[in-house]
Amino acid sequence: MPRHGDTLGDKVELIRWNDFLQLKNFCGEEKKASDRFSKIKPGSHAARRRNGGMTKVILSLQQGKIPATVGVVEPMSSKNDGILPNQIVRHQWNGLKKIRTKGCSECIWLWGTNAHIIFETGKKETGNPVKKNPTENTPLPMAIVGMEAIFGGCNGLHDFIKQFMTKAAFPSLPPNAGREWSNILN
Repeated sequence: MPRHGDTLGDKVELIRWNDFLQLKNFCGEEKKASDRFSKIKPGSHAARRRNGGMTKVILSLQQGKIPATVGVVEPMSSKNDGILPNQIVRHQWNGLKKIRTKGCSECIWLWGTNAHIIFETGKKETGNPVKKNPTENTPLPMAIVGMEAIFGGCNGLHDFIKQFMTKAAFPSLPPNAGREWSNILN
């Protein structure tokens, strides 16, 4: 779970992720206690550093692992314990292949623009699976969305994109919302 790297930013992001994961039937499933989170690069807003961390997380997910969050001494919990300290990955976690997963990652670009990358779990092949060359792999469905989206009970990325395109995924903005949020509904 990539976050800002400062105490306030970490707590705010933890609350956001808690709200995101507490939604019933996100992509057809209820949240499971096996969800794990890892932070890419604490403290730095430099895109060149963050891109390396993002690549590390994506490549680790492909190998069925979640990389460790570097430098976390005391993990925090979210406001209602939807995310517990023992769910923050502090050592490489290899249990990803044993459970059905959805992968989420986040980029925090300059000027406060946030995006979550959501990977949909691939469908298991039935019968005798045919070995594919690495160049023939089918990419996972993926969506990149803003931080303020509410995802609802999506059953896969097709439903998610439909909800996103009809603007049903966005809460109304408070009247004092900053300029950086002014185009979110346009």
